[in-house]
Amino acid sequence: MTLTLSDVPKDILLYLVQFFEVEDAISFSMVCRGMHELTMVYERSFWTKTLNKTRLSRPIPCPLHEDLTNYSADSLRQMALRFNRLNRNWRQEEPVLMAPIKKLKVDSRLDSLAQIPGTPYVVMHSVRKAQLLVWSLEDGLCLASIPAHARIMDLSPGWTEPRKFTLALIGNQDQHATVPSELVVLTVEYTETTVSMTITFRYSLEYPERCYWAVFLNAEVAGVLHTDLHQIGDDPLQLYALALNRFTGRRTEITASVLPQDMMTPVLQEGQSGTSFWGDNLYIHFEYDDYTYQRSILRDLLPYNDNMDIGGQVNYSPATRHLPPIYHQPHMGFQSAHCEAILTTNSNYGVLAVTLYTVDDPVFTTSVTLINYWVVDSLSLEKTGELGFPVPSLYPHTIVPGRIKASTLSTWYLCHSSNSGLYTIVLVDIEGTAELVMVHLQLPNLVFTVHQINVPRNIKLEYVSGFFVDEQRGSVTLYQAKGRMFVLEYA
Repeated sequence: MTLTLSDVPKDILLYLVQFFEVEDAISFSMVCRGMHELTMVYERSFWTKTLNKTRLSRPIPCPLHEDLTNYSADSLRQMALRFNRLNRNWRQEEPVLMAPIKKLKVDSRLDSLAQIPGTPYVVMHSVRKAQLLVWSLEDGLCLASIPAHARIMDLSPGWTEPRKFTLALIGNQDQHATVPSELVVLTVEYTETTVSMTITFRYSLEYPERCYWAVFLNAEVAGVLHTDLHQIGDDPLQLYALALNRFTGRRTEITASVLPQDMMTPVLQEGQSGTSFWGDNLYIHFEYDDYTYQRSILRDLLPYNDNMDIGGQVNYSPATRHLPPIYHQPHMGFQSAHCEAILTTNSNYGVLAVTLYTVDDPVFTTSVTLINYWVVDSLSLEKTGELGFPVPSLYPHTIVPGRIKASTLSTWYLCHSSNSGLYTIVLVDIEGTAELVMVHLQLPNLVFTVHQINVPRNIKLEYVSGFFVDEQRGSVTLYQAKGRMFVLEYA
């Protein structure tokens, strides 16, 4: 007697379903009429288990911490189908628009700060009004605004919680200032119909002569790196990490001697650096000349609620901690490679940072942009036992034609990573022509794909001054400084 899948007891089939991700679940429901009927009878449970399994390794079309049991069976099925459409679309070299481009009229001269993942809400900064604002990509309405600095100089990756999104920023009330005066934590709370925005923490930066950059934030701690570029004498520059408990205000300043003494000054003066978290450990990424440095400050040096013994001043050096290795990359095989930016991310899916270089080399007919990824993968986790924390893997670079364009509105380059870092979008100049390119790190197989984002000719890319990528909803939003936004939907 030959057994078929239909002969397998239903309770066993339903047990197997919890191991399916979305693509497998859709295929399972289409095997035969019996399997389709089974999924329909247990539809809500079927899609809830499948989507929860999938979101462990990849973003799904809803906010990260959303409780899926609050959704109807039909909404869950539509979410799974949307996820499948988007992933199939993003495997194409030139993804296809799935809806007419949405054109919105908003304020002019806005800084594009962040999109709240899985929602139609974007956080922006008005240079003219010195305000922080939340705009809706559904109808172009401003839903919330609060007074802010005239100039925003840096911001952290966003921190997501159920119906809540938080950013840390540094800025100055003087639009022409060269150093920030304050660190603030901005929290946006939202429902389906309402949005509110508040400053939940403030800290005055007490050293006006110092350079502050690389803002960091997680569930409890906010902070920023700083150094004194005007230091007198021949001693190497010192790197400091100012860490603050954003609920109690408890402060720890860490003197971080994390680089060789002869490298501290040139790296801090001429290199690029950024910060991100894995677990509760703070990672600092440095790029300078031929070298890539990746360092970490462990959680027991940061002012968490359970670290009450940490003092206000802490010295941290290689003599007291194991540190990850230094990567030596002699211009990555090219005559000239200059690091333009380090984009740090919320590391939910393992990506800690994305580094972008401009390369000029006779092997190419024009300038190209190289993109490197720092990823905590299975190899990194294997090393956790030896060091007490994972050492991120530095992935081989991806090549994108053209040179990264600088924004006409701010000093920021026109490159952006989604909140998870899985999508990086770059506006490049290829011999005078602006092109929009996206690099996608596809999970779980860790394959990089490069995509050309084609836009209609009436959308002038040379006027774009900012953009957003929402990997959950499958959209790319372009902002022009004259006050126009264009929403491109790919799912």
